[in-house]
Amino acid sequence: CEPKSQDLAKCFLDSEPLREADEDAASEVHLNNSTMTEEEREEIQQELVKLEEEIGTLKQVLSSKEKQQAELRQKLGITPLSELKNNFSRSWHDVQTSVAFKKTSETFSTAGQKTSAAFSTFGSAITRKLGDMRKPEANVLC
Repeated sequence: CEPKSQDLAKCFLDSEPLREADEDAASEVHLNNSTMTEEEREEIQQELVKLEEEIGTLKQVLSSKEKQQAELRQKLGITPLSELKNNFSRSWHDVQTSVAFKKTSETFSTAGQKTSAAFSTFGSAITRKLGDMRKPEANVLC
């Protein structure tokens, strides 16, 4: 695969995750290092050098892209603080519009209304009792 700037990811990145078979093969090469021919060893060494060069190229491309990203963000006035603020606002909005938040909010609202009604009823009962105690005929009967 010949690397071109547009196809670096396709060229260098393996879409398949490392499988057990690959790990076993790697350990076999390491264990059987002494039985490897000089030609095989040289071939693997060349492959390693090539891979290290490709990694270096990818690091340079990534660094260049990160610099370009930083410049564009700066031109747009996007600072880390403003980005954090936007992410927080977006996340808070997502929480507020979630079904779980709405149900919890409704539950607390209902509980608050019931608690308020209970205190109101309790207050009315206390007021009535105090009013009854102030009446002179009520005190005589007690």
